[in-house]
Amino acid sequence: MPFSDGQSIAERAKVHAALVVAQLCFAGFDILCKLALSDGVSPVVFPIYRNGIAFVLLSILALILEKNNRPQLCVALLCQFFLLGITGVFLNQVLYLIGMRVTSAQFASATQNTFPAFTFILAFFCRLEKVSLKRPDGVAKVIGTILSVSGSMIMTLYKGPLLKTSGVYSKHPSDLHLHNFQVNAEDLINLDNSLSVPIEQWQIGAFCLIGASLSVSAWLILQVPVLVRYPAPLSCAAFTSFFGTIQLFIYALFVEKNPQNWVLKKGPEIIGVIYAGIFASGIYSFIQTWCNYKGGPVLVASYQPLETVFVGILGLYFCVDALHLGSLLGAILVITGLFVLTWGLGEEKRLCTLAKVKLTKISTSTDPLLV
Repeated sequence: MPFSDGQSIAERAKVHAALVVAQLCFAGFDILCKLALSDGVSPVVFPIYRNGIAFVLLSILALILEKNNRPQLCVALLCQFFLLGITGVFLNQVLYLIGMRVTSAQFASATQNTFPAFTFILAFFCRLEKVSLKRPDGVAKVIGTILSVSGSMIMTLYKGPLLKTSGVYSKHPSDLHLHNFQVNAEDLINLDNSLSVPIEQWQIGAFCLIGASLSVSAWLILQVPVLVRYPAPLSCAAFTSFFGTIQLFIYALFVEKNPQNWVLKKGPEIIGVIYAGIFASGIYSFIQTWCNYKGGPVLVASYQPLETVFVGILGLYFCVDALHLGSLLGAILVITGLFVLTWGLGEEKRLCTLAKVKLTKISTSTDPLLV
């Protein structure tokens, strides 16, 4: 489902700009989340507060901005919102935490970047995207997706020679808790002892991480028919956060038995939760939903690898990591892939518009009532 016919170039530019902002918001969350989790906040409780804050924020904005154009609710829509909560919030965040716990932060970060490929495949099979390898736009969409995913994988899995070191960069293990990208084998052992995990548990963790990426892809695909019936992105995002928070809360009641872990005690924990709720879940979720409504799931998913680029830039700026060759090569591939994919989507739109114009002219010239 690419851009609709009535959208101008300025409106499409807003969608692209919004997706860049969304990935920047999530990159900041990546840094602050590591600080909060390393300070002791429970990884089971953290997403509950995060999505709860997002629900409050989105609900207030929806009541103010969408009070006049919000369709009437029905049982079928509520069931669809419940399903969006399962795929976009609950399954995504729970499977990601389980997978990262028994594999590694590095591997978890890498699997996140398979999300655009999964979305592209699901959209193709659901007939939301058409790909013709005989046309330049179809080839561009495939190549752009491959380049973006490959670039983010390189940034995550390949370090390479050091190009630039940050001012206070060190190899102390405490520094490694501030990021989830570009760690070597020794750092990985010190960080989570993932290499000592039995192969069966590692495989389970890998499947969980792949499931987390698939759940986000399914969330974007399932949003398409919902937004057609309920074209109110803020309210849709609010309902998704609401049901996701309820599902996470029920899950936490069975998993988190210690009442002390439900209390936020330190500054980094509170700051991390507030930032995550407002930016990483609230604003990010709304932007994803709105852009999905305007441009389709493939376009939204294609910007996911940009988060890896922003994390690397923020890590370098805040003296969390140094600049390596893998980061530079990966960033170039990600940005190139985005340009190629965006060109393919735009070219597809242009060809569809030309085809419709020609069809209209032919039908007009052959209609006996108009001659």
